[in-house]
Amino acid sequence: MLIFKMLVSVPALFYLPGYTLTRLLSNRDSPLPPAAIERMFLRIVFSAATSSLLGLGLAVAGSFSLKTLVVALYTICSLFLLISYRKKIAPAGKPDRSQLVFFIAVIIAAAVLWHNPFSYIFGGWDPGAYVNTGVHIARSGAINYSDPFFAQLPDEMKTTFTHYRSGLYQRFPAFMLDKKEPARVLPQFHHIYPVWIAIFYLLFGIKSVFYVNPLFGLLSIASVYFLGQKVFNKTTGTIAAFLLLLNIVQLWQVRFQTSEIAAQFFILTSLYMLAIFFQDGGRLYGIAWIAAFACALFTRFDMLLYLPLILFGMYMMLLNRRGRELI
Repeated sequence: MLIFKMLVSVPALFYLPGYTLTRLLSNRDSPLPPAAIERMFLRIVFSAATSSLLGLGLAVAGSFSLKTLVVALYTICSLFLLISYRKKIAPAGKPDRSQLVFFIAVIIAAAVLWHNPFSYIFGGWDPGAYVNTGVHIARSGAINYSDPFFAQLPDEMKTTFTHYRSGLYQRFPAFMLDKKEPARVLPQFHHIYPVWIAIFYLLFGIKSVFYVNPLFGLLSIASVYFLGQKVFNKTTGTIAAFLLLLNIVQLWQVRFQTSEIAAQFFILTSLYMLAIFFQDGGRLYGIAWIAAFACALFTRFDMLLYLPLILFGMYMMLLNRRGRELI
């Protein structure tokens, strides 16, 4: 059953949306990368952004489930494929051996360094809040919930069962109480990262939720590699990627259940898409860069610090469709 669930769900979550969307939007102005590995990474990026935003939307609507998400993704992919089935896409070239060696080395090093993440579940600290929110989304299909025990308490007793901090009453640390509906509990933080925890929980069980960040950590390293290669050269991208892999802060955060690594992936990806757009132009990469930034913003609020860069890019996009002549 687990193998069947993986065979059905993993392609829908990580590859097919990107494959069908790039097929639909690519053209002479937005050509796909000729290199096979870079093209595959681009499709993974599109798929991760699509799965993130759609999963978040379902959770906000109170309708999240793995089955609903996967069916919705297959429906979208079928629609994109139906529209673009006559379109001819230039085949990718053979995989670059040096890139293959690089990514195999990164995966081996990551397996050694990240194989034992912190298994933090209890509340009272950010990682516990994220994990419990994600598991709650998986079980209930919604982000917010009503506490029946708290609802039936007399008003004079409710403060006994709450936590007061920063001017807000909380049912538990990081789980705030709605001022209008006191029995309604509102989990703190933004929720794309908890959505991915919910996806992993439904796919592989509770132990797998501690490996969401290692996955996004690997994708972040790939983003740095391709960004460095695009802006400078392959050597620069390789050095930058290994420096990120071995950075002590990265080693800590990848093994810790907080949203920094997921936000890192989406921000680095948005910068990579922005670099492609400025150099090559095309709506495909403009859409990809905006979608990646939207995912970053729905992962962490402080990603707003990157908004001036995004607005500048949007201005360039409107001013000149290609943009590269202005750089």
